[in-house]
Amino acid sequence: MKMRVQLLLLAVAAAAASLGEARECCGDLIVESEEQVDYLADCTVLYGDLIFNLTGPLAETVSLPLLEEIRGSVKIAQWQDAKVCRLLLPALRKIAGDLTLDPRRKDTVLAEIDLGALEVLRGRLVIDNMAALATLTLPMLSKAYSVEITSAPLLQLDMPALTKLTTLQLAHLASASMDKLYQVGNIIVQDFTDQGRASFAELGHAEEVRISLVTSSFPGLMDADIMSLYKVPINFPTLWTATSVTIQSTDTDFNMPNLRTVGEFYMDFSNPRVVDLSWLSTVTSILSLGTNATNPTIRMNKLAVVEHLQYDQMTVLDLAPLSTLVSAGEVQIQSLPLVTNLDDLSSLVLVQRTVVIMGCDELTNIDGIARDTFTALGKVTIIDNPKLCCSSVVKFAATAHLPGGLETSGCNEAC
Repeated sequence: MKMRVQLLLLAVAAAAASLGEARECCGDLIVESEEQVDYLADCTVLYGDLIFNLTGPLAETVSLPLLEEIRGSVKIAQWQDAKVCRLLLPALRKIAGDLTLDPRRKDTVLAEIDLGALEVLRGRLVIDNMAALATLTLPMLSKAYSVEITSAPLLQLDMPALTKLTTLQLAHLASASMDKLYQVGNIIVQDFTDQGRASFAELGHAEEVRISLVTSSFPGLMDADIMSLYKVPINFPTLWTATSVTIQSTDTDFNMPNLRTVGEFYMDFSNPRVVDLSWLSTVTSILSLGTNATNPTIRMNKLAVVEHLQYDQMTVLDLAPLSTLVSAGEVQIQSLPLVTNLDDLSSLVLVQRTVVIMGCDELTNIDGIARDTFTALGKVTIIDNPKLCCSSVVKFAATAHLPGGLETSGCNEAC
């Protein structure tokens, strides 16, 4: 049936083209030769899908200069030739369905796609297996359901007019700039090429954010991840709220300087240089900080309220990022090999449930919480801290308000 429709369309196209008339085209169009491209050259509106299934030899440039609207989807199914090619759709303003650039073979030669007039994409922008694609012109695109790019290593993507997305997935490309994007649901940014950049200058809200160093062999991805390659800084200068943030990376800067409130926040760096969370004040669920780095710079000087605090396996000299913390639901501090005291917790006055302090090899005193202004409503457990002076624990037990009780063992009686 599709073949009959295609032949009918081509016959109508030939007749219209001979008269030099612009026209509307109906039905799915499968472009398999340059002759078919010529037949479609004066089509202005397509009521159906446009599918490119081309094999060489091809012209260097394939152009449909009059096509303004597609009431279906666009798909690159195959584009094979011995030379690099370009696809020009300079007048196309609307696509009702998806724009899918995902050829069956990875060696497609399509290097440039001009969609300079495209304003609305009702469906998804999907790009995969586009090894040669370096230029995708989308200066006017302001509306799309999602952008999902999983393999375009030469592509420097710039979408300056895009404002909202449900899903953003950027993986295996050179760079991405979406400086008008202010709201997005799920985000994935994975494995940019060396020195690549991801720019989101006006992003204000994201549902879930994950930043993680992974490779192309990573076995699986969650739906809402942001992932950064080795040494590629990730910056969200205007993000002010997020439901969930997870950071897992190596030797990179991470900046969310205007983030105020977050639900869950997980950070596990191998060797971060700077982590800027200067305005973070409230974590409504879990704040989990853990890193193997030596004394990273963590700017978090306004944090006041945390529901569940986990400070775990961090090679840090102090707890300065927690110096402004006032209230927490639960506190867990463990396996901090260099921390000697808890003086940076001097602002903490209330823990509504449990406190656990354990496995801190160099901890000598807990005087920072040994005061009558500190209250823990649940059980406090202080164990396996070999250098912790028992006298400091006794002072804590005598001065702090501990209605949930205190369990302690493994302190140093010699000091």
